[in-house]
Amino acid sequence: MVEHLGLAADGFRATGHAGLAALTSLRLGFALEERGDLRRARKALEEGLSGAVTGPTGDAPYEVIPVGGAEPAVLVRLAELQFAAGEVARGRAALAQALAAVRRGGADRELAERLAERVRIEEAEAAGDLSGALALARQAAGAAADPRRRSGLLAKLCALALEADDPEAAYEYAKHGCDLRDGLLSEHLRGRGAAALALGRTAEAIGHLAESVRLARESGQAMPVRLVAALGALGAALAEDRRWSHAGAVLAEALALAAGPAWRGMRASLLAVRARTRFRQGDVDEAATLYQEALALGEAVGDDATVATVCGELAPVHAARGERDGAARLAERALDIDRARGRQRAVVRDLIALGRLGDVDRLAEALSLAQRIGFGEGQAVALAELGALDLRAGRFSAARARASAAIDLLESGTQPTTGNVQRPTPFSGGTQRPTAAAGGQPPDLGVGGAQWADPDVGGAQRAELFGGLHQREPAGDEPQGSGPVVEGARRSDGEVQRLAVEGAGRSDGEVQGSAVEGAGRPDWAGGEQRSVVEVTRQPDGEVQNPPVEGAGRSDVVAAEPQGPVAVGEGRLSGPGAAVGGGLWSDGDDGGGRVPGLGGAHRAELAAAYATRAAAGEELGELAAALADAERAGELDDTGSAAAERLRSRAVGLAVRLGRGARAWAHAERAKETLLGLEENVARAIGVDPGRLLDLLPEGSGVVAFHTGEALVSVVAHRAGWARPRAFATSAGPELLAEFAATARAGDGGRRRAELWRVVADLLLGEAIEALGDDLDVLYLLPHGDLHGLPLHALAPGGRLLLDRYAVAYAPSAAALARQALRRAGHGGRTLVAGQGEDAAAVAAVLGSPPVTAAARDLEGVWDTVHLACPACYDGADPYGSGIRLPGGLLNARALMDLRIEARLVAVSGCGPTPGGAGVTALGHALLRAGAAAALLPQWPAHPEVARELLPSFHARLAAAGPGRALRAAMLESRELYGSSRPDLWAPYTLIGLAA
Repeated sequence: MVEHLGLAADGFRATGHAGLAALTSLRLGFALEERGDLRRARKALEEGLSGAVTGPTGDAPYEVIPVGGAEPAVLVRLAELQFAAGEVARGRAALAQALAAVRRGGADRELAERLAERVRIEEAEAAGDLSGALALARQAAGAAADPRRRSGLLAKLCALALEADDPEAAYEYAKHGCDLRDGLLSEHLRGRGAAALALGRTAEAIGHLAESVRLARESGQAMPVRLVAALGALGAALAEDRRWSHAGAVLAEALALAAGPAWRGMRASLLAVRARTRFRQGDVDEAATLYQEALALGEAVGDDATVATVCGELAPVHAARGERDGAARLAERALDIDRARGRQRAVVRDLIALGRLGDVDRLAEALSLAQRIGFGEGQAVALAELGALDLRAGRFSAARARASAAIDLLESGTQPTTGNVQRPTPFSGGTQRPTAAAGGQPPDLGVGGAQWADPDVGGAQRAELFGGLHQREPAGDEPQGSGPVVEGARRSDGEVQRLAVEGAGRSDGEVQGSAVEGAGRPDWAGGEQRSVVEVTRQPDGEVQNPPVEGAGRSDVVAAEPQGPVAVGEGRLSGPGAAVGGGLWSDGDDGGGRVPGLGGAHRAELAAAYATRAAAGEELGELAAALADAERAGELDDTGSAAAERLRSRAVGLAVRLGRGARAWAHAERAKETLLGLEENVARAIGVDPGRLLDLLPEGSGVVAFHTGEALVSVVAHRAGWARPRAFATSAGPELLAEFAATARAGDGGRRRAELWRVVADLLLGEAIEALGDDLDVLYLLPHGDLHGLPLHALAPGGRLLLDRYAVAYAPSAAALARQALRRAGHGGRTLVAGQGEDAAAVAAVLGSPPVTAAARDLEGVWDTVHLACPACYDGADPYGSGIRLPGGLLNARALMDLRIEARLVAVSGCGPTPGGAGVTALGHALLRAGAAAALLPQWPAHPEVARELLPSFHARLAAAGPGRALRAAMLESRELYGSSRPDLWAPYTLIGLAA
């Protein structure tokens, strides 16, 4: 039979009968699948589905139907595949054709009844009557005696509930489906994971979805629709958890499996998830390209729900690119579709999006609708946005009141819903909403995340829909015996549940797009790559809503370390954006997690707290404002501009309240935006200045700076103080810009001398007076506009800092702690690289002839490395700064990958670009490479100065540490060139340990 079907398909194709060829290819695929020849079966099925995709789109799915009609069983299975692959319109057409064929035969009335029932559900969904579709599906499930049919209907109910923005009901339907433990377990786990994700329970969602992936791999499907759907959902959850590389690898595998025209509906959803991930990582242009491709595919398959989702998510991408008119058109289109489909919560989100784009009347409309339908989070977000508008208009009391109402609504819904909400039974009327709380606000807020985070929207990744109609149980998919399908999901107190995802650790480019034999496993290099996803434990010690029993059995994936978060998330700049947050905001970042909060929910709560903090500060309630700013910072723990503003506000408030330790901690966190994260131990020490001083030699003091939008704050600490002291300054951005402009200039005369005196007194006067003159070393921790400025050349109170102590800089307190923790002896070797008079002069002092060195020659264990090469600074990309070697530029990022263990690395030359933050970035890179300290130029040193100062510095290194050696050499140069010429005697800065 198989051979005959193959010949028939070839013949139909050769004679131009595309419809018959497609139908025959499908029958061939089903036959090959029964024989276990899965690779050939997939090829035949994809050819059959592609024929349906590229052929006419009338009522029937094919150009030609054989005499007597197509077999109903073939059409039902075709519809299953089309629904699962996202070809919703064609799936409905195939289903209607199957019903017509059964009715013509007249023999199987029960099958005709079931098909008619299913057609009615699909027609209601297609007409946008989601409540009607849900009612019909519940009625059918309640009457279903066949467990397999009930299982399929539960999967459909879960998908409908998610589309209707009712994740609570969707979760219950999926949970009941999991309890059946049948061949659709992978689908039910996927629905449960998608619902958990929409409810903000990201860790639980990852657990369910990881197990869904494992089961789908073992399902023996020729067309791996279950696997692709589960991978897409898992990729979305991992992205929500900011596990970018894992999410990228999972989505890459899914897209590689879903190549070709037969998969275009499913690809639309997968591309939308990948676009969302790229947007959150700050790659706006790539996100726009991916969204456009997803939109075109969604339109091609007629999937309105996916089109609405993509339009809603593409709108902020256009806004981030300054294309506000285009963003508004997309948001309006999403609104029109969601209204037509009856998706009320999505309508609220669309209205808020339009309000953020400038149509403020839409915010009031969104608030009214959210109140009417009991959508608490939508109500809260609308209130927060209106509060932000009040703040801008100077209505501070009104802003505080609205923000407080938004916070109350959001926080009352942060934990998983418990007994106060009646869960739906599988066939009840859905979730029964609780009565309104005091003030008429419903305590059940929902999360409403399905439109933004759920890849299961719009039928793109549906379950096997037909249950007892024609459910095929592939070998190995249905559990055997009466025991549980999976074991041990609920761990003992204190354990972490670990769940397997094969292949999640690879980058996008490593996925092979070949057809997959059997379980749909990708062709990984070596076939043994695994990653680990951890389901984190909640504060009470229990795993939060763990997956079905035993979901943790299989391969394990280790949680991705959280690195620096990319800036430039592209938040809207419309009303309310000044205080951060958004419906398109970031997910959890892996640090400072808040139990029960999903990414969007978390960002909205942060925005409300930020608005209340700003209003409270204006009203003079500084302590409450500081608490709100800190809470907002915990929630919006990212590198975004909004998060930076929160930290800046917190520093300023802490300084005004005289809370030095709090000001220090917030100022330290702000430095991570440029530098990224140091090791956990170093970070913990960095925010505790007392522990930092314990690591440094006796006689050390530290001054940390934070440049706010208006003024600079200073926090100082030294031995003998119980806590750090905070100092407000009146030094602002304009004064610092003047200071920077004169730093590199020649003889500035009296004007420069007066400017530097003012800067010194305003910026450092109080702090230095408090620290006193009995320190050996003063470490300066710059921030913002202070990077790359010669603070060591200032003279607060009329006395030069270098006259008081040796001065060194550090990128951050955490970076300084890291250096102190890893303090070790170094080799006695010396390397002098480069040519010219300064290289020869230094080589004569160090007794090591100058050589020409490439990057690889720098690696090793040294006492001193001197590079007579120019440092080239990049103002736009600080870590693009580097050292110009004979073989080219060795930038800071590449430097960090080298191993240069040295007491000191010195760079003598400097390019024409001002140093700025590039000085700090290059110094940080050298410290990370292994140097204990780095000597770098802030501007080009005069050749004569370099020939004198650098040999003098190196000659003193043997008897003193680099801090004292540089201090002595600079003071010597100042005596030679005069105190009025810091451009000559102060071009170099020491970064790292001074002793």
